[in-house]
Amino acid sequence: MPGYVGPSVEKMGYSVEEGLRLNLRQVVTPDSFKTASELLSSELAIADDTAERAATVFELELRRKDGTTFRAEVSAGFLRDKYNRPCGLLGIAREIQ
Repeated sequence: MPGYVGPSVEKMGYSVEEGLRLNLRQVVTPDSFKTASELLSSELAIADDTAERAATVFELELRRKDGTTFRAEVSAGFLRDKYNRPCGLLGIAREIQ
């Protein structure tokens, strides 16, 4: 499945093209990576039972290209294939104070 990164990634100092090549470990702090990984694992474990579940909202510490960090509220949910199985993620993040 092709990826998509919105132009708001430029607020983090990356071009859209760079954003498409980034992985989660590159844009979150180590503690937030652990949090996101644990949350993803638990959500995947119950994914088949929660096909109609709304997105999950949580906080992560994100890293800009220049290395500075900021807190973000992330809303994420699964993209599903024609059999309703998780096949990807859709997430939206917004900076919080």
